[in-house]
Amino acid sequence: MKKNFTHFILFLLIGVYIFMMTACNNSTPPLDTNQPTASPTPEPMPKRDFFSEIYKEGFMESSDATLLLLDEYAEHMRNNVVESTSNYKINEDSTVYYFSNSGSSINDGLSPQSPKSTLYDLKHGVKLKEGDVVLFERGSIFRGTIVARSGVTYSAYGEGAKPIICGSTQDYGSPGLWQESEYENVYICNKRINNAGNIVFDNTWILGDYEQTLGNLRVLGLDGFTGPQDLDKDLDFYCDIKNKTLYLYSSQGNPGERFETIEICEREDIFDLVNVKNVIIDNLHITLGGAHGVGAANANNLTVRNCIFNWIGGSVQHGTTRYGNAVESYVSSHNYYVYNNWIYQIYDTGITTQFNALEETVRSEMYDNEYYDNLIEYCFWSFEYFHRPKGAAVCVTKNIYVHDNYCRMSGEGWGRPGAGHMCCFAPRGETIENIRIENNIFDRGNCFLVSTYEADTSELTYNENIYVQAEGELIARIRSTNYRMKADSLDVFNNLVGDKKACVICVK
Repeated sequence: MKKNFTHFILFLLIGVYIFMMTACNNSTPPLDTNQPTASPTPEPMPKRDFFSEIYKEGFMESSDATLLLLDEYAEHMRNNVVESTSNYKINEDSTVYYFSNSGSSINDGLSPQSPKSTLYDLKHGVKLKEGDVVLFERGSIFRGTIVARSGVTYSAYGEGAKPIICGSTQDYGSPGLWQESEYENVYICNKRINNAGNIVFDNTWILGDYEQTLGNLRVLGLDGFTGPQDLDKDLDFYCDIKNKTLYLYSSQGNPGERFETIEICEREDIFDLVNVKNVIIDNLHITLGGAHGVGAANANNLTVRNCIFNWIGGSVQHGTTRYGNAVESYVSSHNYYVYNNWIYQIYDTGITTQFNALEETVRSEMYDNEYYDNLIEYCFWSFEYFHRPKGAAVCVTKNIYVHDNYCRMSGEGWGRPGAGHMCCFAPRGETIENIRIENNIFDRGNCFLVSTYEADTSELTYNENIYVQAEGELIARIRSTNYRMKADSLDVFNNLVGDKKACVICVK
């Protein structure tokens, strides 16, 4: 009897142990935790293999099912970004700083219960060191710009929508911020404005809202414009760059009375990464800036992931030239990883790497950079490789991998509607080694799906990409010759672009 009772107790303990281990193994972690812990590199997000369902080597005419599947794929990629969770590493000597709209400058920022509140606090209220982590609370909006520090991770905590890093420093939707000028229907903003590239009226903040009420910038010396006296259309505006004065034509009275909110996008990179390394930007919504969303120069070992970029760019760069990209690397950069981002409604380019030598002694090296799993839509250009070495300047580009991105509707955004390119890699005499562009979808735009200007593609490797364009529309520009979508377009991609396994879809 005693022996049986002992066995019973033993089996009971074993059963409880198994139950507890099973429960632990099957438990689901929360979206975010308030107290971060060290975490391994995340596994790739599980996803339905839409690409393989669409991809079929050769030429075909589109069907309703194919176009529907493309839309489903785009929606799937949006959801992958929107639903992504924060993942960051905490070292033994790391300090984690928390920021929330419910916080205060007098808080220490060292816990979710005592967060700091503004980007001013980030700049002046904490001393960041390598290995530190800055977390912004989901659902909060932080206005201003960030000068990134080497070795620091910028991410999110809490639940809900990604925290917004907003380049517009305040809401200008107040009558007291506007006064009448000497010109009829022209109002002056009472705040000094630095080279505004865009104005968004009654911004909805709704993700995927591609239509907003925008101002129309008039540029001095362009289209006969000579100054504020020439403003004559509703919501046209002009920014006097020297005096930092913004003029706005409003046919229906004071703009601050007319609109609930007014967001002004000034010429500042929202994230400024110059001469830094080992920076991670993760799970943020970066918006409403007049220059770049992430602007990097001479910066290495950078990661931009799981972010949303929209309504960026448009400020005057020089003369009558305007600019503004979502993610840019300039001059030398290596080990730059940009993945799982949703980029839309950007004045100029979604993702770009650039070098324009100002001196003959300048040397630029870009290598080991990877761009993948990004959805880029409604930008003027999707991908742009813009290098112009001059004289004795040395430019070396190698080991650049562009794959599994979905680029669509180029040239149909707010900033530069018209001749937008999706993939513009134009070699100009620099040293190039191992640039691979594969398994991407380039889907319908107002201009070229592939462009090299006057060069060819012999130094680039295109492989197994999907090219979708309406019949008769432009598909490629190779060696200064333009090609359009028609029955023999497969030959263009096979032999001129060099994509021997291209999938070409003609939309009737």
